[in-house]
Amino acid sequence: MADEDLTIRYTVPPVPKLKGRENLRTWETLLEANAVEFGFENHYKASIPEPESIPEDATTAQKDEYKKEYKRWRLCNWRAWTVIRNSIEPVLKHLEANGYNDDNRDPYILYTAVQNTIKRVNASSKQAMMDELSEIRASNYSTIRDFHLRFVELRRELSTLNQIYDDDWCVNRIMKAMESVNPRWVEAAKFQQMGGTFTYTLCLEHLTRLGDEETMRFQLSATANDRPKHHNSSNLQSPTSKQNQSSSHSANSNNNKKNERWFCERHKKWHSKDTQYHDKCGACHPGGDARCFKLHPELKDQQKDQPNTKGIKQSSGF
Repeated sequence: MADEDLTIRYTVPPVPKLKGRENLRTWETLLEANAVEFGFENHYKASIPEPESIPEDATTAQKDEYKKEYKRWRLCNWRAWTVIRNSIEPVLKHLEANGYNDDNRDPYILYTAVQNTIKRVNASSKQAMMDELSEIRASNYSTIRDFHLRFVELRRELSTLNQIYDDDWCVNRIMKAMESVNPRWVEAAKFQQMGGTFTYTLCLEHLTRLGDEETMRFQLSATANDRPKHHNSSNLQSPTSKQNQSSSHSANSNNNKKNERWFCERHKKWHSKDTQYHDKCGACHPGGDARCFKLHPELKDQQKDQPNTKGIKQSSGF
């Protein structure tokens, strides 16, 4: 009976094209897998010098061994350089701008140039991301989902730059950022945090749910506004139908006015669309900082001096 072939034969995926920091980790992982598969793992993470030449009076066996060693070194070096070089074409111009010379055939120099160029982020860019994360507010984004995605992205990007923010800090930062958007949720989250059950993972799950609910409300609102309006095709209408139409128009007008208002969970009342919650004074009013009585007390005195004409009928002159 012939011996069974127990050799495991497999192929690893090729090294992908390096696009930048977004797929750098995948690129490094598959580069290492290919290096192990094809035997050049020691030829790109360190500079492997050429084998030392042997003296002229070396024996035939020594010369043959040198030729084999030199051939093996050259083959591994060439494989390493070729695999890396073929995968970094999309970012080659960035490497050259950072001082890399493409005429060099040392795989270690090429690999080091990739690491120094792609992973490098200048101090001002890193500081800008840190400032954004520290001052981030959900109200500055069009949706809660956009805020959620940006927060997670900033934390991940900064962690790759060795700027680590622990889970507790992130939970507190998210609650602070959500105060002007959903203060009722923030109060519930703080209460749950006091019990020690409000983790960072749970906080992100809440943001996902709030984002989905917000998206659903937007879709329902858009569906209601897109409903076709049916008109009476006849120009001849009875007084009763005209009266009903007038009443319907008045009701629709009132509904439209109501749709232009929003309900404040903090103060439990409706506000006009130009009125927003102002976190510096804790009140809801239009105009932001410019019309805040706390920041500008003189505005309150000016308002008192103005005559109140609300509800006063003007004389018709007859």
